[in-house]
Amino acid sequence: MKKSNAFEKLRKDRKGIFLFNILSFFALFLILELSIGIVAVATFYSQIDKDLVGFSDNVDNGAIVRDLSPAHRPYQVNPNFLSSSRLIVVVYDESDSGEVTANLCSDAILFYLNPEFQGYLTRGEFESDEEYEAHLKDVQKQIRDVSNNPIFDINEKMLGILQTTKVLSLNNEEYYFRNITVKIGNPNLPNARFVKVLIMTNSEEQSISSIINISVITMVIVFLMSLFVSYFISGKAIKPIKESLDKQLAFVSDASHELRTPLAIVQSKLENILTKSDSTVLDVSSDIADSLKEISRLNKLSNELLMLARDDTDRLHLELDLVNLKDLLTDVCEPFVEILSISDKEMKLELEDVNCECDPSLIRQLLVILLDNANRYTNSKDQVIVKLYKEKDECVIEVIDTGIGIGEEAIKHVFERFYREDKARSRETGGNGLGLSIARSIVKKHKGTIEASHTHPKGATFTVRLPL
Repeated sequence: MKKSNAFEKLRKDRKGIFLFNILSFFALFLILELSIGIVAVATFYSQIDKDLVGFSDNVDNGAIVRDLSPAHRPYQVNPNFLSSSRLIVVVYDESDSGEVTANLCSDAILFYLNPEFQGYLTRGEFESDEEYEAHLKDVQKQIRDVSNNPIFDINEKMLGILQTTKVLSLNNEEYYFRNITVKIGNPNLPNARFVKVLIMTNSEEQSISSIINISVITMVIVFLMSLFVSYFISGKAIKPIKESLDKQLAFVSDASHELRTPLAIVQSKLENILTKSDSTVLDVSSDIADSLKEISRLNKLSNELLMLARDDTDRLHLELDLVNLKDLLTDVCEPFVEILSISDKEMKLELEDVNCECDPSLIRQLLVILLDNANRYTNSKDQVIVKLYKEKDECVIEVIDTGIGIGEEAIKHVFERFYREDKARSRETGGNGLGLSIARSIVKKHKGTIEASHTHPKGATFTVRLPL
């Protein structure tokens, strides 16, 4: 996979995650806002609807009575059925000619629809009958001025259904009325056909409108925040993939480079042998030895690459057993005592008797890597000290050397694949920068930790901690 193609796919994946997160945030918040709106409407209208339905259900049970006195309202509301002072009742009766007329049981709605309406006054408030008659005519005119308002219309298809009606007053002010219309079947009201029960709900509508406005503003803010959060989350989500891809591409590049060098040497040596067709084996023994050495390096490198690949694909399985680490370390260190003594180096063992549940073959490989590393980076007269002890609920293995040590910058990268502080020395000693990466993989597989530190006054210390 080309690097540019791989990163282009990552960018597309990030855009997809980004859009998905935005839509998810927005959808969840939209559902939340709709839920809040529905609950708000239900809460604001619950008592109003209860009062409207309660009165309309009792229309035929005496909630409305006929007023036979010569008053301006032929129908009256029985106060025993009036659960709220906000109720406005309109009775529709039918004349012999079939004309349906709206009759108000109170004047409350007129004050909303006609700002000039002053209400009915009593005869005693006027000095003469003529003045009183003029007043009644003026009131009737004010009523007629609003009689064509849609609030008084009857839709027989909507009988028994609660609804909210928005109307305009004569001075173009908006009013909202929650209302219900039902048929009248009371024999005591022979001409009455329908009754409409209303409650003016401007305050409730204003509250709902405020909630909607706040919700819209909040949604805009949340949407802007979701843009930022989605961008951040998509970046966080894609980061480990990008890091993994970077490592994979670097791994392939480094592995190719490591393989290319020994292969080139082997090819060169074999070509050199072919050019000396008359030479004996003894004459070309140096070329054969160099080729075998590089083949050995290739074999070691391929095995290490295979192990790292198994670890990357989670196919590195543990075969756990209760192991006496003192016996295991003594066994592993035995050949290194001789190897180090040949180079005039000294090995010391400070081992406590510790049992640990681990994979003995992998722990053996871990110790070989650390001891081999200590041997490579120590000189004549240096020491390698191996310690084993128990600390709380962990067993601790330390491999300490008094060799050339590790630089401050190198100590941060020492467990990275193909990392070598001194590439020339690593090639001379046969290192390829994978040993400590494998060591870290083995320790992590055992749910332990490994770290490198400086040995004072010189050298390096590798500390392994494994859970007991």
